Amino acid sequence: MTILDSSSAAKLDAHDEAAIRGAFDAGQLELAATTAIAQYRAELLSFIESRVRDPIDACEVFSIVMEHLWKGLPTFQWRCSMRTWSYCLARNALHRYLLVRARRGAHVAASEHPELDNVAAPGPQTPTPLYLHDSVQDRFRRLRETLREPDQLLLVLRVDRNMSFRDIALTLHGDPDLGEEILARETVRLRKAFERIKASLRRLAEQEGLFRPRETAHQSAERAL
Repeated sequence: MTILDSSSAAKLDAHDEAAIRGAFDAGQLELAATTAIAQYRAELLSFIESRVRDPIDACEVFSIVMEHLWKGLPTFQWRCSMRTWSYCLARNALHRYLLVRARRGAHVAASEHPELDNVAAPGPQTPTPLYLHDSVQDRFRRLRETLREPDQLLLVLRVDRNMSFRDIALTLHGDPDLGEEILARETVRLRKAFERIKASLRRLAEQEGLFRPRETAHQSAERAL
Protein backbone atom coordinates (compact mmCIF):
# COMPACT_ATOMS: atom_id res chain seq x y z
CA MET A 1 0.00 0.00 0.00
CA THR A 2 1.33 3.40 -0.96
CA ILE A 3 0.81 5.87 1.86
CA LEU A 4 0.83 9.58 1.07
CA ASP A 5 2.56 11.94 3.44
CA SER A 6 0.13 14.02 5.48
CA SER A 7 0.58 17.22 3.41
CA SER A 8 -0.04 15.44 0.08
CA ALA A 9 -3.05 13.63 1.48
CA ALA A 10 -4.45 16.90 2.82
CA LYS A 11 -4.10 18.58 -0.60
CA LEU A 12 -5.92 15.74 -2.36
CA ASP A 13 -8.61 15.67 0.30
CA ALA A 14 -9.12 19.44 0.07
CA HIS A 15 -9.50 19.25 -3.72
CA ASP A 16 -12.06 16.46 -3.44
CA GLU A 17 -13.96 18.26 -0.70
CA ALA A 18 -14.15 21.48 -2.73
CA ALA A 19 -15.90 19.71 -5.61
CA ILE A 20 -18.37 18.04 -3.27
CA ARG A 21 -19.05 21.22 -1.30
CA GLY A 22 -19.50 23.19 -4.49
CA ALA A 23 -22.23 20.85 -5.70
CA PHE A 24 -23.81 20.82 -2.23
CA ASP A 25 -23.91 24.62 -1.96
CA ALA A 26 -25.42 24.83 -5.44
CA GLY A 27 -28.27 22.59 -4.31
CA GLN A 28 -27.11 19.75 -6.56
CA LEU A 29 -27.37 17.08 -3.87
CA GLU A 30 -27.41 14.15 -6.27
CA LEU A 31 -24.18 15.37 -7.86
CA ALA A 32 -22.65 15.98 -4.42
CA ALA A 33 -23.56 12.46 -3.28
CA THR A 34 -22.34 10.70 -6.42
CA THR A 35 -19.11 12.72 -6.36
CA ALA A 36 -18.49 11.87 -2.70
CA ILE A 37 -19.14 8.19 -3.30
CA ALA A 38 -16.91 8.12 -6.37
CA GLN A 39 -14.10 9.89 -4.48
CA TYR A 40 -14.13 7.79 -1.33
CA ARG A 41 -15.66 4.42 -2.19
CA ALA A 42 -12.32 2.62 -2.76
CA GLU A 43 -10.79 3.60 0.57
CA LEU A 44 -14.05 3.08 2.44
CA LEU A 45 -14.47 -0.41 1.03
CA SER A 46 -10.85 -1.20 1.86
CA PHE A 47 -11.42 0.08 5.41
CA ILE A 48 -14.54 -2.05 5.82
CA GLU A 49 -12.78 -5.12 4.42
CA SER A 50 -9.95 -4.65 6.93
CA ARG A 51 -12.49 -4.94 9.76
CA VAL A 52 -14.99 -7.45 8.38
CA ARG A 53 -12.65 -9.73 6.38
CA ASP A 54 -15.44 -11.64 4.61
CA PRO A 55 -15.87 -10.06 1.12
CA ILE A 56 -19.62 -10.67 0.94
CA ASP A 57 -20.21 -9.16 4.37
CA ALA A 58 -17.91 -6.24 3.51
CA CYS A 59 -19.92 -5.44 0.37
CA GLU A 60 -23.14 -5.56 2.37
CA VAL A 61 -21.80 -3.12 4.96
CA PHE A 62 -20.45 -0.93 2.17
CA SER A 63 -23.91 -0.74 0.59
CA ILE A 64 -25.37 0.33 3.95
CA VAL A 65 -22.80 3.11 4.25
CA MET A 66 -23.59 4.35 0.75
CA GLU A 67 -27.29 4.35 1.54
CA HIS A 68 -26.76 6.33 4.73
CA LEU A 69 -24.55 8.84 2.95
CA TRP A 70 -27.14 9.28 0.21
CA LYS A 71 -30.01 9.74 2.66
CA GLY A 72 -28.12 11.82 5.21
CA LEU A 73 -26.48 14.32 2.87
CA PRO A 74 -29.37 16.85 2.83
CA THR A 75 -28.99 17.38 6.60
CA PHE A 76 -25.18 17.22 6.73
CA GLN A 77 -23.94 20.33 8.58
CA TRP A 78 -20.28 20.33 7.41
CA ARG A 79 -18.90 20.41 10.96
CA CYS A 80 -16.25 18.03 9.65
CA SER A 81 -15.07 17.04 6.18
CA MET A 82 -17.14 14.80 3.94
CA ARG A 83 -14.35 12.20 4.17
CA THR A 84 -14.46 12.16 7.97
CA TRP A 85 -18.25 11.98 7.97
CA SER A 86 -18.04 9.04 5.56
CA TYR A 87 -15.78 7.24 8.00
CA CYS A 88 -18.20 8.02 10.83
CA LEU A 89 -20.93 6.37 8.77
CA ALA A 90 -18.68 3.40 8.05
CA ARG A 91 -17.78 3.00 11.74
CA ASN A 92 -21.45 3.11 12.76
CA ALA A 93 -22.49 0.66 10.04
CA LEU A 94 -19.71 -1.72 11.05
CA HIS A 95 -20.70 -1.51 14.70
CA ARG A 96 -24.37 -2.20 14.01
CA TYR A 97 -23.65 -4.89 11.46
CA LEU A 98 -21.31 -6.85 13.71
CA LEU A 99 -23.92 -6.74 16.47
CA VAL A 100 -26.79 -8.05 14.34
CA ARG A 101 -25.09 -10.15 11.67
CA ALA A 102 -26.29 -13.38 13.27
CA ARG A 103 -29.91 -12.43 12.72
CA ARG A 104 -29.35 -10.30 9.57
CA GLY A 105 -31.48 -7.28 10.34
CA ALA A 106 -33.31 -5.83 7.34
CA HIS A 107 -31.84 -2.84 5.55
CA VAL A 108 -32.38 -0.96 2.32
CA ALA A 109 -29.80 -2.13 -0.21
CA ALA A 110 -28.05 0.49 -2.28
CA SER A 111 -29.39 -1.22 -5.40
CA GLU A 112 -32.87 0.05 -4.49
CA HIS A 113 -31.60 3.51 -5.41
CA PRO A 114 -31.06 3.52 -9.20
CA GLU A 115 -28.92 6.62 -8.90
CA LEU A 116 -26.33 4.59 -6.99
CA ASP A 117 -26.04 1.66 -9.37
CA ASN A 118 -22.93 2.94 -11.14
CA VAL A 119 -21.19 4.70 -8.27
CA ALA A 120 -21.82 2.50 -5.24
CA ALA A 121 -20.59 -0.76 -6.74
CA PRO A 122 -17.20 -1.70 -5.28
CA GLY A 123 -15.69 -2.30 -8.72
CA PRO A 124 -12.70 -4.48 -9.62
CA GLN A 125 -10.13 -5.05 -6.92
CA THR A 126 -6.59 -3.86 -7.44
CA PRO A 127 -4.06 -6.73 -7.48
CA THR A 128 -1.85 -6.84 -4.41
CA PRO A 129 1.50 -5.16 -5.20
CA LEU A 130 4.43 -7.53 -5.24
CA TYR A 131 6.12 -5.77 -2.33
CA LEU A 132 3.22 -6.70 -0.07
CA HIS A 133 4.09 -10.36 -0.60
CA ASP A 134 7.42 -9.80 1.08
CA SER A 135 7.77 -12.08 4.10
CA VAL A 136 8.95 -9.23 6.33
CA GLN A 137 5.89 -7.16 5.41
CA ASP A 138 3.69 -10.17 6.13
CA ARG A 139 5.31 -10.60 9.53
CA PHE A 140 4.73 -6.96 10.39
CA ARG A 141 1.11 -7.33 9.30
CA ARG A 142 0.72 -10.33 11.58
CA LEU A 143 2.20 -8.33 14.44
CA ARG A 144 -0.44 -5.67 13.93
CA GLU A 145 -3.14 -8.32 13.96
CA THR A 146 -2.06 -9.46 17.43
CA LEU A 147 -3.06 -6.08 18.85
CA ARG A 148 -6.43 -5.40 20.40
CA GLU A 149 -9.15 -4.43 17.92
CA PRO A 150 -9.29 -0.77 19.08
CA ASP A 151 -5.52 -0.48 18.65
CA GLN A 152 -5.68 -2.01 15.17
CA LEU A 153 -8.43 0.43 14.23
CA LEU A 154 -6.40 3.39 15.46
CA LEU A 155 -3.43 2.24 13.37
CA VAL A 156 -5.56 1.88 10.25
CA LEU A 157 -6.99 5.38 10.60
CA ARG A 158 -3.77 7.12 11.60
CA VAL A 159 -1.17 5.28 9.50
CA ASP A 160 -3.04 3.80 6.55
CA ARG A 161 -5.53 6.66 6.16
CA ASN A 162 -3.36 9.63 7.26
CA MET A 163 -6.18 10.98 9.43
CA SER A 164 -5.62 13.62 12.09
CA PHE A 165 -6.24 12.62 15.69
CA ARG A 166 -9.18 15.02 15.73
CA ASP A 167 -10.80 13.27 12.77
CA ILE A 168 -10.01 9.88 14.28
CA ALA A 169 -11.80 10.91 17.48
CA LEU A 170 -14.87 11.89 15.47
CA THR A 171 -14.74 8.63 13.54
CA LEU A 172 -14.34 6.39 16.57
CA HIS A 173 -17.27 8.10 18.28
CA GLY A 174 -19.26 7.95 15.05
CA ASP A 175 -20.45 11.49 15.71
CA PRO A 176 -19.45 14.50 13.57
CA ASP A 177 -21.09 16.78 16.14
CA LEU A 178 -18.96 15.69 19.08
CA GLY A 179 -18.54 18.52 21.60
CA GLU A 180 -15.26 20.43 21.63
CA GLU A 181 -14.42 19.52 25.23
CA ILE A 182 -14.86 15.81 24.60
CA LEU A 183 -13.08 16.11 21.26
CA ALA A 184 -10.05 17.79 22.81
CA ARG A 185 -9.85 15.16 25.55
CA GLU A 186 -10.18 12.32 23.07
CA THR A 187 -7.51 13.81 20.81
CA VAL A 188 -5.01 13.81 23.68
CA ARG A 189 -5.97 10.27 24.65
CA LEU A 190 -5.53 8.99 21.10
CA ARG A 191 -2.10 10.61 20.76
CA LYS A 192 -0.94 8.83 23.91
CA ALA A 193 -2.50 5.57 22.77
CA PHE A 194 -0.73 5.82 19.43
CA GLU A 195 2.66 6.24 21.13
CA ARG A 196 1.88 3.26 23.37
CA ILE A 197 1.01 1.14 20.34
CA LYS A 198 4.24 2.10 18.57
CA ALA A 199 6.24 1.11 21.63
CA SER A 200 4.38 -2.20 21.85
CA LEU A 201 5.02 -2.96 18.19
CA ARG A 202 8.68 -2.10 18.63
CA ARG A 203 8.97 -4.66 21.40
CA LEU A 204 7.16 -7.28 19.35
CA ALA A 205 9.33 -6.55 16.30
CA GLU A 206 12.43 -6.87 18.42
CA GLN A 207 11.28 -10.25 19.70
CA GLU A 208 10.64 -11.38 16.14
CA GLY A 209 14.09 -10.23 14.98
CA LEU A 210 12.66 -7.74 12.50
CA PHE A 211 15.14 -4.95 13.16
CA ARG A 212 17.30 -3.96 10.24
CA PRO A 213 21.06 -3.55 10.81
CA ARG A 214 21.78 -0.35 12.78
CA GLU A 215 18.08 0.50 12.65
CA THR A 216 16.90 2.65 15.54
CA ALA A 217 14.03 1.56 17.71
CA HIS A 218 11.95 4.50 16.44
CA GLN A 219 12.54 3.57 12.80
CA SER A 220 11.62 -0.03 13.47
CA ALA A 221 8.38 0.97 15.20
CA GLU A 222 7.47 3.22 12.27
CA ARG A 223 8.19 0.44 9.79
CA ALA A 224 6.07 -1.98 11.80
CA LEU A 225 3.13 0.35 11.31
